[in-house]
Amino acid sequence: MADLDVAVAGAGFAGIYAVHAFRSAGLTVRAFEAGSGIGGTWFWNRYPGARCDVESKDYSYSFSPELEQDWSWSERYPAQPEVLRYLNHVADRFGLWPDIQLNTRVTAASWDTDQAEWTVTTDDGASVTARFFVSAVGCLSAYQVPSLPGLETFAGPWYHTSRWPAGGVDFTRLRVGLIGTGSTGIQVAPEIAAVAEHLYVFQRTANFAVPNRNGATDPAWEAGFKADYRSYRKQAQKSFLGVPIAGTGRPALAEPPAEVQRTLTERWQAGGGMPFLGAYTDVLVDRDANDIVAEFMRDRIRETVADPAVAELLLPRTYPVGAKRLCQSDDYFAMFNRPNVTLVDIRSAPLTSVLARGLRTADAFYELDALVFATGFDAISGALNQIDVRGVGGVPLAEKWSAGPRAYLGVAPAGFPNMFIVTGPGSPSVFSNMVLSIEQHVEWIRDCVLYAGAHGYAAVQAKPSAEDAWMAHVTEVAYSTLFPLADSWYVGANIPGKPRVFTSYLGGVGPYRARCDAVAAAGYEGFALDRRLAMSSSVHPQAQLILDGMAAAGGPPIWEMTPEQARAMVTANNEHIGPGPDVASVRDVVIPGQAGGIPARVYSPAPGAPGVVVYYHGGGWVVGSVDGWDASVRALAVASGCDVVSVDYRLAPEHVFPAAADDAYDALEWAAGELADGRPVAVAGDSAGGNLAAVTALRARDLDGPALALQLLVYPVTDCDLDRTSYHEYDGAEFIVNRRDMAWYWDHYVPEPAARMNPYASPLRAPDMSGLPPLYLVTAEHDPLRDEGFAYADRMRAARVPVEHRHYGSQIHGFFSFVNLLDDADKAISEAGATIRAVAKG
Repeated sequence: MADLDVAVAGAGFAGIYAVHAFRSAGLTVRAFEAGSGIGGTWFWNRYPGARCDVESKDYSYSFSPELEQDWSWSERYPAQPEVLRYLNHVADRFGLWPDIQLNTRVTAASWDTDQAEWTVTTDDGASVTARFFVSAVGCLSAYQVPSLPGLETFAGPWYHTSRWPAGGVDFTRLRVGLIGTGSTGIQVAPEIAAVAEHLYVFQRTANFAVPNRNGATDPAWEAGFKADYRSYRKQAQKSFLGVPIAGTGRPALAEPPAEVQRTLTERWQAGGGMPFLGAYTDVLVDRDANDIVAEFMRDRIRETVADPAVAELLLPRTYPVGAKRLCQSDDYFAMFNRPNVTLVDIRSAPLTSVLARGLRTADAFYELDALVFATGFDAISGALNQIDVRGVGGVPLAEKWSAGPRAYLGVAPAGFPNMFIVTGPGSPSVFSNMVLSIEQHVEWIRDCVLYAGAHGYAAVQAKPSAEDAWMAHVTEVAYSTLFPLADSWYVGANIPGKPRVFTSYLGGVGPYRARCDAVAAAGYEGFALDRRLAMSSSVHPQAQLILDGMAAAGGPPIWEMTPEQARAMVTANNEHIGPGPDVASVRDVVIPGQAGGIPARVYSPAPGAPGVVVYYHGGGWVVGSVDGWDASVRALAVASGCDVVSVDYRLAPEHVFPAAADDAYDALEWAAGELADGRPVAVAGDSAGGNLAAVTALRARDLDGPALALQLLVYPVTDCDLDRTSYHEYDGAEFIVNRRDMAWYWDHYVPEPAARMNPYASPLRAPDMSGLPPLYLVTAEHDPLRDEGFAYADRMRAARVPVEHRHYGSQIHGFFSFVNLLDDADKAISEAGATIRAVAKG
């Protein structure tokens, strides 16, 4: 058995939320972080001036409304120290530290097909096994230093912005050379210029930048905004960039030129890159429209920079605005008016070498005391390629990505089962509000992991055809825009030898989310789901003893028995279970029903029970009684803390459909009206009793009957179709019940085949599942009814009904009832009871 359910590489925004999300879902998880603290990008990028270019109200988690209300940001655009404080606050608030291992770099991860698990190795030589491996290493983590001849001979210190000393750097009275004028360089340059004796900015490519107009958060504005935070988050999820932006909705080329200039001026004065570029619909797809915006921005540079020659060098002309990352700064261009700042054009006179006392270009030497590299990252794929990841057949991920990184939906690379990437190649990633995209990815991955576990799948992997089709779509969308026209890190142009591939999805955050949701709703379309290992799992030794005992007792199979013989056999078998736990009181009642009195037994675990559970025993509608299910119902009452009404409904063939279903609904109405006294009510049942519980929930909805807080279905009969895979797997096998047994039960309960299509006999056939109470489902691997349980859960999820599914991979049909014989029975009842208790207490 694997050490962990999920191993996570990285503990930035993605890794932190992954720990919370997986742990909250009941999975074991550990995040491995190379740094001595959490934060990822925000831990390492400590350079002066480091600031987020997404507003703080957006660049924050949305999973917790309480967190949103508790935390207050001091500025419109948060600086690095505040972002880091926020992430540490999140880890403290949700108690995440025990599942985050710092100072530990993941160096390798290899897939074992036979065991269906990953072995994750760290830089201390240790390794752990995990069913799933999740990369949360980030898109901008693998920093790069240009290969400059002689760098090792430089006598002064040099720094990279992504590995800035924690104690800071004092540039007072130093001559500093800054290489790199992208987003990081534009942020750090004014900070260095303010203290250095002289700053030389070595520029190869001029960059566009809009003002931040940053400022302190107004408390009155914050209070008003927080009052509607939830609605704002929903808008963000459906938006194009993950940030709600009010554009004009019109193309710039269709507007009068004066109106365009007025709109751009208003947005320039308001500040922020996303609102500015989002003003018009055609800016990023039409070069003529783009030129209008670009010239507007060039005019702002000319207005700001006093020296016309310097201003001319600062004017970007070789690519469309927005095709490189749009920078934000309130004071970068004005900085060039300082006497201690020199702009060095290294496009016309490239850098040739580093000497002990400075840098040489093709036409000059610059004496320097310190060097700063703001030269960016091997984006999207670089950090993950630094890990030796090997998938099926030992194929390295770096080899698979030799022609460019790719993954189905940007989440799952084909050939790497049970591996997921947060904001990977093929997702909106860096073209979105990263925190919102991170949350969407982590939640989608979590749900996929839970789906695999609930359905008994050992491995989940993207199909190559699905990956190919998705990446072709990503490319098609990208080339319908102006983005590929720039030599940017978006296409890997900043890394020598890296394939020029546009790997981010430009179709929009909202449409992307919808596509991911559709894939999940279709049973994870495009993924190969492998049940082989789960199906080959052996029966639990305790369950095997029960099966052996039944086999030793001999006798014909149920389908050869009369109903009387079958009832006698089940009664004899149940005698081996023994008594259940003590409860405060047990009383027998007779419930008035439309066809006469319905015997029932009420179990009260203690005074003041928070809710009521109406329970229907199993037995194929033919056998079984409240006496035979006494032990398991007692245990459920104790585990849930609720009063449990065990219903002795009429049995077939003496009373055919819908007799049992009618009794089940009458019992619910009595319990809700006479016993609950306003307390929450749930329905529950196992096997055929699970069928009755599901049918009762349907009828309560259809008849506007009692409101239900939960339906607990234990390996339920949900459909009359006996041709599912699980029926054939166990046809003739001795696992309590088989396909012939179920045919016998159906023949007695619903002898008319046409009537079996009625949703009140086969609830899986209900045309609409919406409006039903939340489902807690228990299934067993070695059970012919397994697949119809899975199918019912899928229908509920598709109808947006909350589903919690517990699958027991080594168990048999009926195990839930063997409370004194099977550890898994005790566990299953305890877990189900805990959920009922939580629901009842609200």
